[in-house]
Amino acid sequence: MTKNSILITVFNRDPEVLARTLQALSLNDLAECEVIIIDDGSTVDYTKLKEEYSFARWVRVEADEYPAGTFMLPHEDGGVYNNPALAMNRSIAEAKGDRLIFLGSDCLLPPHAIAAAKEAGPFPWFGSVVDTCDGHEMVGASRPVPYHWFLSVEKKIVEAIGGVDEEFLKGVGCEDDDFGAMLATYCGAIVFALDVVVEHQSHERWIDVAKDAPVGYERSLAYLEKKWGGSPPGPLYTLKRDGERLYAIAEPNKDCTRDPLNGSRRTGVTIPTAGPTGSTVGQEPRRPKKKDKKPHLFVGVPSIDGKITVELHRYLQALTYAAATGSLPFTISTAEVTGVAPVEYARNVLCGMALNTPAERIVLIDADMIPDA
Repeated sequence: MTKNSILITVFNRDPEVLARTLQALSLNDLAECEVIIIDDGSTVDYTKLKEEYSFARWVRVEADEYPAGTFMLPHEDGGVYNNPALAMNRSIAEAKGDRLIFLGSDCLLPPHAIAAAKEAGPFPWFGSVVDTCDGHEMVGASRPVPYHWFLSVEKKIVEAIGGVDEEFLKGVGCEDDDFGAMLATYCGAIVFALDVVVEHQSHERWIDVAKDAPVGYERSLAYLEKKWGGSPPGPLYTLKRDGERLYAIAEPNKDCTRDPLNGSRRTGVTIPTAGPTGSTVGQEPRRPKKKDKKPHLFVGVPSIDGKITVELHRYLQALTYAAATGSLPFTISTAEVTGVAPVEYARNVLCGMALNTPAERIVLIDADMIPDA
């Protein structure tokens, strides 16, 4: 019996990155679950992954399914990147379960994640994501921003808000920010599970250097602000921690003049109150520009053959988690460059990537190193 639908959308994701995601997923309790992967017009060959992880059902979205006016961004490996709004809606339409579990194609789950997501309760529920790719802190534990998907939500809630807004097809990004804001506004609150820590894998972000990506992002951002009638778009939040759950309670935003839901709200569920210990935060649902008071460290790993010692990988995970949770006197971003020869060139690529971070210091560790502690 299918009660839960695990939904993944992918476009030209590095097969190694996707393989790690699926391997981590396979270690979870997938009873009463279906796994649907929407291939959004990739030119990458996923034949081996389809054979190895046969528990997933693949559905392909072709270019001619996109409406006129869709912002097309040619990918360096062929094919065309489109905003994933249509692919996400396709996954929702394909889903047979009453509960939808959205998983980013580059996110690593701990073994208890799916079991927790199945029992998420009435509010949209997000795992806490340690972002090792973009250099942000732990999403959810420190700020209520739902992106890099690991989301569990009842299908009827997603249908009530109209799914993912396909107007974002005219640009790049922001569909996730808006989707989270719509869920929070309709339900009155969203929840972050502090005991379900998900790793957003470090990888090269092609879209960050794609020539026309900034134009597309500005289009999406302009529409997002128009839709909500102001900036920052979406609700503000009051935070309340209850055990290992952090409730982000949606509050009216006086700077927004529009209600995209036209007053429609879910009824019959008690919204938690912050109480005297609640802390109010003026946090918009879109990604803020990070202003760190702590110094920032960039750690890069160059590898010609893509092989990194297990000890080094675990060390980087532990270091990133410690920095994300505030246990270290600095923040950190990490990156790996693989398959680039000679290694000196890979190091130069990493140094170039570091220039796009607020790093004050750059550390490069060769992939065959075994750190001491």
